[in-house]
Amino acid sequence: RRTYPIEHRVDHWRLETLVELVAKIPPADKVVVWFGFHADLAPILNALAPFGSASVHHGLMTPASRTAAVHAFRSGPSRFFVATPQSAGKGLTLTEASHAIFYTDTWDAADRAHAEDRLCRIGQTREAQIFTIACSGTIDARMRDNVVRKGRVSDAFMARVGDIRDKRTLKQALRQLAGAIEAGEPE
Repeated sequence: RRTYPIEHRVDHWRLETLVELVAKIPPADKVVVWFGFHADLAPILNALAPFGSASVHHGLMTPASRTAAVHAFRSGPSRFFVATPQSAGKGLTLTEASHAIFYTDTWDAADRAHAEDRLCRIGQTREAQIFTIACSGTIDARMRDNVVRKGRVSDAFMARVGDIRDKRTLKQALRQLAGAIEAGEPE
């Protein structure tokens, strides 16, 4: 069996867009940058370097290293917190930042919502601005549409069945929701 190396090089202007966004954010403001692929980490850090230092947080790091990264961002010199939604998207409060940039998005609507919520928590004194870099003509746009659709389905599900306590009514509501999904977007 042969394996062939796959180059992760796509001419997509994603880094240029990241730099343009960061250049428009006031220099004193802290920023969270969410990424999904470890191959993107070094280019992201290189692009951010002229704007300030960055703390990195991802699942391949030791727990102690992740804790140190959070501390460096919260009370240290780091202007940027560059992380994956899977490692830092839940349980952290990152209200030091009022800007988040999704360099790459996730297929999981819940992961996306949790990552956004890291900024929008008790203690946030500024309006949080969330940006998504999506390259047209790629899977990015389709992925974002699917995440939005999944979020709507989840909201519709909770609106229809959130307060139901008996099994029979729940099954009936689920059938109605499944029919609405098959017919098109649930309202």
